[in-house]
Amino acid sequence: MRLTSTLTVLFAALLALFAAGCGGGGGNAGGSAKAGTVAVYATDSLSTDFDHVWVKVYQVFLEGQSNELAFENTAGLEIDLTTLRDNSGARFAFLDDKGITPATYGQVRVVLDEELQMVPKGGTTAQSYRFAAQHAIVGSPGKSQLNLRSPSVIIPGKNELILDFDLSTWDLDGTNRVVATLKRGTRNGLDDKNRHEANDIHGTISGLTGTSPNLTFSLARPGGSVAVKTSADTRVFNEDGTTNPVLANGQRVEAYGVFVQGFFLARSVKIEDGDNSNDPHKIKGNPKNIAAPSGTFDVEVTLARGFVPESTVMNVTTSTGTRFLSDAGAPLTKDEFFAQLALAGNQVEVEGRASGSLFTAVKAKIEDENDENEAEIKGPVTVLDAGAGTLTMTVQSWFGAGFTAGQAVNVTTSGTTTYRLNSDAVTKTQFFAGIGVGTIVEAKGSYNGSILAAVRLKDDD
Repeated sequence: MRLTSTLTVLFAALLALFAAGCGGGGGNAGGSAKAGTVAVYATDSLSTDFDHVWVKVYQVFLEGQSNELAFENTAGLEIDLTTLRDNSGARFAFLDDKGITPATYGQVRVVLDEELQMVPKGGTTAQSYRFAAQHAIVGSPGKSQLNLRSPSVIIPGKNELILDFDLSTWDLDGTNRVVATLKRGTRNGLDDKNRHEANDIHGTISGLTGTSPNLTFSLARPGGSVAVKTSADTRVFNEDGTTNPVLANGQRVEAYGVFVQGFFLARSVKIEDGDNSNDPHKIKGNPKNIAAPSGTFDVEVTLARGFVPESTVMNVTTSTGTRFLSDAGAPLTKDEFFAQLALAGNQVEVEGRASGSLFTAVKAKIEDENDENEAEIKGPVTVLDAGAGTLTMTVQSWFGAGFTAGQAVNVTTSGTTTYRLNSDAVTKTQFFAGIGVGTIVEAKGSYNGSILAAVRLKDDD
């Protein structure tokens, strides 16, 4: 039977395959010996019956004159496909960018988890479905595959192949399992970075060039690499909450952003500390039901890693061992964290362990989705203009942006800037009267690469 109104529109997805010639961006930046690259994206067609559709993608193969692995995640990449469509059309999520041998490929094969988790419209709990037996992979229990037979010649230069998981043709078989088909789709919106959902990628930095904050590097991943760019809008921080984050070759990092026209444009780069034994799961989303006294809050999940959510909302608990961080990556007390969590517009990223709808937090970090590069610096004042409300500082320590020790940074203030002197809240006039050249000041605000627009100034008490 055809899918009914409760299952008529499960989901649709695209995989757009880019090929770029030698010397271009993307996978070749990591030194791939192959003559082209293939970038893989996912998108979704509009669903009216489901609020969330979670799938787990393991591999994307190109098969023909040569057999190429275009994407692989051995643990599986969790994607909520309903986030990849809005009223303006398709949205895209980046999967990978890899070197590829020029050849004629007559089939694309996508390997997914056999199980789908879907939340009906207006619901809060996921319902589990499975792909039909005809999609099973011999020798790979628990996995399913979808195929597209549609030849495409991949050569040096830009080529694209769009795979549409055409939901309108999906059906339920006699065992209530999902029968799915693939077809070609269009690439409308693919070159617009605003049509991409932010995603995270992990790897090791190499080939670092440029001058902070405008850096380019290759992020080595299993089977290939991805070219990454940072800018003044990129937040850089140490996972362990220590000061002075500096990107360097050989570091293991997590970049969060979008992949557009051959480059991953990083909104943030987390320098990993390697201690992830207690936090195998991660969620990101909007906080609600915040209860500071008990150290609990809920998260409306928009991104999940390491597991597929069984509920649209995860109930987060914290403890004395939970590490709290600001958007810039600076350590916060529990009270400071919950105060920032309650501010309108802030999101939260939580790492730890999920069990059903419960999530035990090992790390919790404020996320500002306004693309403003929050930074915090500390150092002595070298120039002071009380009338203009500006000062120049020599950076000694920092969080959240690509500063260097000894760098001179111009700081501006506004009507919304707050001030503290000797631990007391003071006015702008009182603050500037109470400091002078040589005073150690802490400044927090948005940094555009040359000027820090302060939202808070305080002396180093």
